[in-house]
Amino acid sequence: MSVCAERRAGSPVNILAIGAHPDDIVLQCGGTLAKYAAAGHAITMVIMCPGVAKRDPPSLEETIRGRQREVSASAATIGATAVWMGYGDFDIPYDYESKLPLVEQIRKTRPEVIFGHHPSDYSSDHRRASELLDECYMMAFQSGIKTESPAMHPRAMIYHMDTVGGLGFVPDAYVDITDYFHIKRRMIECHESEVRPYAGNPVVDTVEWIEVNARYRGIQAGVRYAEAFCWPRRWASMETKHLLP
Repeated sequence: MSVCAERRAGSPVNILAIGAHPDDIVLQCGGTLAKYAAAGHAITMVIMCPGVAKRDPPSLEETIRGRQREVSASAATIGATAVWMGYGDFDIPYDYESKLPLVEQIRKTRPEVIFGHHPSDYSSDHRRASELLDECYMMAFQSGIKTESPAMHPRAMIYHMDTVGGLGFVPDAYVDITDYFHIKRRMIECHESEVRPYAGNPVVDTVEWIEVNARYRGIQAGVRYAEAFCWPRRWASMETKHLLP
């Protein structure tokens, strides 16, 4: 029995998902988050960048507000909390002071499970978001680094989400999302500004894309729909307990 299953009758597990752009989390782990939410666990979704670099400057501010509304609607589908970090596209920070808000968010959430981008994903924002999570997670344990919330203990389990297209990704674990795929679909449909332009596209129709990916990972796992994850291969980050739903 998983740790999550054991705790369903007790206090909820805190789940933190961190994505570079507004729809990244839903694309890569929305079904898993829906499954956690259905079991009564607390979900926080952190969005680092607005994902508007391809938009024309005159519509930039309204586009950002629209994407914020989409994030809120998508998170509300599963009763999750959405947090907007406000970093810029292609401008996720490296300086110490700019890292502290994410350190505080990790400490405030006190997660037992964290989902983040794979460090070799295709987008530089995805790769930098993965690197920043690495840095801020380690900073969250250091009592000499001061934020509003105290240093965090004990450690969380970190899982890297699937890469876009599954390229260069070797799963360590799968989550059966068969009963939750329809919720994932509703969540991604909330991101209308991203879904609409690609509807019917023979390569990147977003709604078709999430189904194809979930079927592919499901075939690997022997179920209808699945999402795949791996864990960081470094000291103190390997799997010794089971927290996936």
